[in-house]
Amino acid sequence: MLTLDALAGKKDWPAVAALAPEIVRKNVLSGPLLSAVHKLWAEALYRDKKWKEALQPLYYVFLNDPRSAARSDAAAMAATCMIRLEDLAQLFRFLPAVFRTAARYDIGFNIALLEGGDTLAAKDRYDKALALYRLVYTKAELLAQAQARLAVVRRRKEAVDNGSDTSATPRQMKRAVE
Repeated sequence: MLTLDALAGKKDWPAVAALAPEIVRKNVLSGPLLSAVHKLWAEALYRDKKWKEALQPLYYVFLNDPRSAARSDAAAMAATCMIRLEDLAQLFRFLPAVFRTAARYDIGFNIALLEGGDTLAAKDRYDKALALYRLVYTKAELLAQAQARLAVVRRRKEAVDNGSDTSATPRQMKRAVE
């Protein structure tokens, strides 16, 4: 894992793409570490524009990573891959899973939908483009959702500060943010 992190830090994406699947095949990691390997593997393939190959590790991160931010990133990247591959059938099968998570409100995910709509519109596939455009949240909708999440965190912090909630650990506070 340390070697993989070092390669990613050097932005040696081909080396990351080669090493990550070997680490996964050895089956020596689990939980968050295994998810981190999949995330780096997906990022390496994504940066090399290997859209189809990137989907498998992206799905793993989306389904297994305990961190909301990692799942959101994976959803945005997976949607982008499907759009680049023009695999709309797969994209439309994937969207309901995304809509059940906080990834739905991710700016990167919404940009991927916009880019997909633009790609389809440029190819005169207006019906499919319109379907993607209709899924994009507006700035106001994204802002309202972010403010609602922030309000939850503020209420929780206030309860901890006032001593009325002594059960909140730093980890629980972090989860409230996600």
